[in-house]
Amino acid sequence: MSVSVMAVPQHITSKLVNFLTRSQCIHSFLRVTPATKTSPSNLPQYFVSSEHFDLEKLHQHRTKLCDHIIENIDVQSQWISIKVTRHAFFNSTMGYIKDHEQWNGHSHKTLINHNSLCNASKKEKIVVEYSSPNIAKPFHAGHLRSTILGNFIANINEVYGHTVTRINYLGDWGTQFGLLGLGFKKFGSESELKLKGIEHLFEVYVKINAAAEKNEQIRKDGVEYFRKLEHGDGDMSKLWKMFRDCSIEQNNNMYKRLGMTFDAVECESMHFESGKEIVQNLQKENILKFREDSGIGYVDLSSPGEPDLHANLIKSDGTTLYLTRDLAAAIHRYKKYQFHRMNYVVDMAQSLHFKQLVKVLSAIGYTWSNIENLHVPFGRVSGMSTRKGQVVFLSDILDEAKSRMMERLSMAKTTKISKDVMEETADVLAVTGLVIQDLKDRKLKGYKFSWEQVLAMKGDSGVSLQYAHARLCSLELNSGVVMPSEVDLDLLVEPEADRLVRHLARFGEVVHSAYLEYEPYLIVQYLFVLVHLINAAFRSLQVKGQCHDLARSRLYLFHSARVILSSGLKILGTRPLLQM
Repeated sequence: MSVSVMAVPQHITSKLVNFLTRSQCIHSFLRVTPATKTSPSNLPQYFVSSEHFDLEKLHQHRTKLCDHIIENIDVQSQWISIKVTRHAFFNSTMGYIKDHEQWNGHSHKTLINHNSLCNASKKEKIVVEYSSPNIAKPFHAGHLRSTILGNFIANINEVYGHTVTRINYLGDWGTQFGLLGLGFKKFGSESELKLKGIEHLFEVYVKINAAAEKNEQIRKDGVEYFRKLEHGDGDMSKLWKMFRDCSIEQNNNMYKRLGMTFDAVECESMHFESGKEIVQNLQKENILKFREDSGIGYVDLSSPGEPDLHANLIKSDGTTLYLTRDLAAAIHRYKKYQFHRMNYVVDMAQSLHFKQLVKVLSAIGYTWSNIENLHVPFGRVSGMSTRKGQVVFLSDILDEAKSRMMERLSMAKTTKISKDVMEETADVLAVTGLVIQDLKDRKLKGYKFSWEQVLAMKGDSGVSLQYAHARLCSLELNSGVVMPSEVDLDLLVEPEADRLVRHLARFGEVVHSAYLEYEPYLIVQYLFVLVHLINAAFRSLQVKGQCHDLARSRLYLFHSARVILSSGLKILGTRPLLQM
């Protein structure tokens, strides 16, 4: 007999399946779903489709089935309502959290990896390309969204036991670098570059573009500079390397502040030669065509549904295009990593580019699995500005967020941290605020940047999540109760405890949905509700001054809530604070 289960929570319903299987009441397939409306007094209840049961046998064994796990079975015409005992539900949920958590250092990977939904997932090699800023240009809002979302996607795949390679693909090639090289010779200064870094390169880039708008010859000269770079000109190569090294160093400082690392850093420049080889092979196979008017080389991807879809791969002067280099990079990665899946976490405005990439790869024989789902798009951010006005540098945003957070912490009466750690704490809170604001809605939904949301100390915000975690840590340290290994959970009779345990039990299901949909907002919204329930429990479930057994049971509940909150924050890409 084959039994398959979809359930909430999984650790409870697996017990239900085993229990009901022993009674020989299940035919072949069991689907268990949670009751949509259950009050704390009826917690918890599940509905099972009656078509999968031997109803006559179930009636006969109904009394025998009800024990310490199942309190009651109500047989109806279409559904069988199964009420789980409160004792079993509490002990199973809290025991599940305890079994996969070490008191001295919790790993969110360990907690989720023991979820049976996770264990059913086939382990794969996955490549995730994200962040991918352009060198010599500001790290803008689109790259920030890609960095935050891509980090989450890499994290949650690692949680499920996949081998993940995180790639940062730097935009360091193209005509704009010829123009920048020309501009640097006209307006640049090596001493200014050492002093101001990318900011100086951006100043040069703005000036040379303004000049090119007025003088077409300047733009043509920029194209010629890039042609020289592709052909290995020594002076241009030296200048380009200086730009790239400066940009990489500054961006690495940003990633360090964000708490993010990569397994590999690739550059477009690594793939222009192999891109030319692809073009030559396509030309030999008569797949590549050339426009008579412009001389541009392209692949015709037309179909009945898309009659005019073409992919340009080579310019008339023989220099490669972004798509050409992306093709070469994709093929290089497949040969190197032998991945099962690859995801590009890039702005939804690039959807056509990735459609072309997929179709050209397919046309030349690369049909690795899930190729149609390789692009993970997201909506745009608007309104990112500091007190000084419109901003283009991520460092400005991080610095201002940190500065404003330090102001609020220094004025807050509840701040418990010393001045020597306040700066670091403010930086973590600033990053958390940015991350949570970015991930709290569906990824395709664009949003307007809000300083109030980033810095909000109350309500549904990143800071409130960190505050709740720090408060739970403080309770464990200062309650006067030693963290127990065994407690009597039957002492937790209050409705606030019921609601909190029931929500904790859903964590595995929420993470699984976020994994399947690549939607971090599901975890963010879950954590917002969790914090509301924790705060309600704080008001009703006192630990200090209670009898020994009751205090231990309540502390154990709050500790379990902290474990789940910490796990959620880590999956989202933030570092839980121990105090603030």
